[in-house]
Amino acid sequence: MKAPAVCLVPWVAAVRAALNHGGTRRPKRDRREAKRKQLQLATVDPVTLAPSVRTVVFRGFLQAQHLAAERGQDASDASDDELMEPSTKDSCVMLLITDERAGKVRHLQESFPQSRVELCWWFDEASVQFRIAGRGLIADSTTQDPELRAVRSAVWQRLKASTKETFFWPHPGRPRDVPNQAVSSTDLEDAHFAVVVILPSSVDELHLGGRQKRKIYRSSFKEDYMHLPFSELYDRMAELHWEVEDVNP
Repeated sequence: MKAPAVCLVPWVAAVRAALNHGGTRRPKRDRREAKRKQLQLATVDPVTLAPSVRTVVFRGFLQAQHLAAERGQDASDASDDELMEPSTKDSCVMLLITDERAGKVRHLQESFPQSRVELCWWFDEASVQFRIAGRGLIADSTTQDPELRAVRSAVWQRLKASTKETFFWPHPGRPRDVPNQAVSSTDLEDAHFAVVVILPSSVDELHLGGRQKRKIYRSSFKEDYMHLPFSELYDRMAELHWEVEDVNP
C-alpha cells in the first residue's frame, strides 16, 4: 500500500472548512464543537427494504498510519482534533464507530457488495449541508482482512475509557431486565466494537442563507472495488478522480 499525497479531494477541503468554521483556536472545547461532528447515517435493511437513519459521530478521515497498526507502528496518539486537520496521510475515507450488534452492521454486511449508505451532515454555524453517498464496510471482531483489523485497533486505541465501556453493555435494543454492570475489562478482544468505514462515491454540497449555492461531486468509484483486499481498496480511493458541477440549489 502506498501513502497518498495530501488529499486533494475538493469536498474534503469543504468539510474541513465547515468543521473549523469560526476558527480552530478556541479557548476551550464546547458543545458546539462536539455537535459539529454529529451527522446522520442512513442504511437499508436488505430483508425488509426498510430505510433506517440514526445520528452518529464522525471519527475522522482514515489516515495511512492506521493501516500499519498491526505491523508495529503506533497510531494511538492521534486525537480527534488532529484528525480534523489536513495531513499528508489523509484520504477521503471516513470513519464511524458502532456496537457490532447494531442493526446498521447487519444491513451493511448482508447487503455486501452493494452496502449502500448515505450521510447527511448539517453545519449550523456555516449554514452548509453535505449529503455523502457511497458504500460502507464493517471492521468488527469477525473481520479477517489484516488492514481492516488494523483500522479497528487504531481507532479503539484513541477512544476515551468512558466510550470504550459502552461496548461492553448488554445487547442494544433488547429488553432491559438488569442494570448495566461494572465493566471489568476494556480489552478490544472482549468488546462488541466495530468501525464503520465509509467509502464516498458522490457528494452534494448545499450552502443556504443569503448566497445559496450547490455543488455535486461525482467520483470514478467502481463497484468491483468492494471485492479488493482493503489495502488495494484504500489505494483505489486515494486515486479516485472527482468531477465537480455547479447546479441550482
